[in-house]
Amino acid sequence: MQTDLRRSPRVPFIAAVEVIDVDSEVRLLARTGDLSSHGCYVDMVNPLPLGSAVRIEIAHAERKFGSGAPNRLSVRRNPSPALVK
Repeated sequence: MQTDLRRSPRVPFIAAVEVIDVDSEVRLLARTGDLSSHGCYVDMVNPLPLGSAVRIEIAHAERKFGSGAPNRLSVRRNPSPALVK
C-alpha cells in the first residue's frame, strides 16, 4: 500500500475545465475529478507533455474560476489523466 504524500487533502469535485497551453495557446477541454489547495486532478483525453506550462479555467454551477498565473502539468498517472498544480 502506498503512502499518501499530498500536502493537503483532496475533495471530490467534478467540473468542466479548459486547459490552455501557455506557449501555443492550444485549448483542451477536460474535467476535474478532485480539488485541493495545492492542485486538482484533471482527466484529459489528449494530455499535453509533462512539464507543459498551462493555465486552467474551471466552470461549475454557472461560475468560472481561472488559475491566473501559469501552472505546470506535473503528474501523469496513465495515458490520459493529469494533475495540474
